[in-house]
Amino acid sequence: MKYIITLTCLAFFSNAVFAQVTDSILARGPESHDSARSYSNPDSIYTIVEIVAEYPGGIMAWNRYLNNNFIYPNKAKKAHLQGDVSVRFIVERNGNTNSLEIVSCPEDLREVTLNLIKQSGVWSPAIQKGRKVRSYKTVTFYYKL
Repeated sequence: MKYIITLTCLAFFSNAVFAQVTDSILARGPESHDSARSYSNPDSIYTIVEIVAEYPGGIMAWNRYLNNNFIYPNKAKKAHLQGDVSVRFIVERNGNTNSLEIVSCPEDLREVTLNLIKQSGVWSPAIQKGRKVRSYKTVTFYYKL
């Protein structure tokens, strides 16, 4: 019997007009009113963007990926372990993911969850003011037997 994982991409990112960045100097915006200048510093990681980073093809493609690649860990099955696993990571301008961090998780579900994100391939990066930017993404997996 194949177990199905339900995924919800938490909306820690929303469609917003203004960007919030981790660099407080950039949060003030450009020093001149020259429209050619940009708010974005290549090293800034955005927390709020106009268009959020997503798995290529959207939520339907993400669910197909999970259905094809998810395996409920045997140890967790035997222990009847269930729970929510939240993973926070950075989607780079080129779509690569890095800096994966488990926000909350039962220990036996940690590795399989991290591997799902690591092996997911290249994502569509976030867009701010028409430019691809680095951004945080949080995804929550709900494990249920």
